[in-house]
Amino acid sequence: MRKTFDCYRTSMPRTRVAGYHLGCLNSSMFVDFNRSENDQISLIRISFDGLGCCNIEGEPIPLDATDSQSFISEIEQEKLNEDAMSKLILKAININKEFIWDEALERYDLI
Repeated sequence: MRKTFDCYRTSMPRTRVAGYHLGCLNSSMFVDFNRSENDQISLIRISFDGLGCCNIEGEPIPLDATDSQSFISEIEQEKLNEDAMSKLILKAININKEFIWDEALERYDLI
């Protein structure tokens, strides 16, 4: 399983609505998150170079309260802590893996 993602904050077109956009793996993977009113962080979309954009259909499973708070704290830092953010991204992917294409999970070494 992949250990780090070399992630960075980015922006997306107005049509790709999300609270947070992160680019990863030399811009070959992008992950989008939303923050709920009760400060829970949910993965809502992940796109993969060569495979397309995978929306998390239905109700995405949010990070737990501790991990959500860690995500919020990290994303608000001037410089992202690569290890911390990578662990949080992996957790979000793993708890929602049933909604993500198997081919992408395997090709990008996410499981």
